[in-house]
Amino acid sequence: MREFIPPQLASVREQVPEGDAWVHEIAFGGVRVLAYVEAGGAARLLSRKTLDWSRRFHQVAAALGAIRAEDAIIDGEVCVLDRQGRRSSPSRRRRSKTRNESRAGRP
Repeated sequence: MREFIPPQLASVREQVPEGDAWVHEIAFGGVRVLAYVEAGGAARLLSRKTLDWSRRFHQVAAALGAIRAEDAIIDGEVCVLDRQGRRSSPSRRRRSKTRNESRAGRP
């Protein structure tokens, strides 16, 4: 597994910056994770504080493990959806607070 790379965090602004040099992202209220994917199909999800959340979001880890690459680091946001496909912050918070959380340290 590669060395941990801290994610760049978005910043809130009163107005959208002008020009083509800016990238804008929508905040979905999910959990920021870095996914470390290895060629053998293993994927590990780490929070920005290096907590291993692979078991909490095992469906996401399994899906990312199917990526065909020697290795990859994917920076993203995990969101929990309700039955209608809408984001659900209460469900995400419950999922984030499940037990057996372990500090992953530096991979």
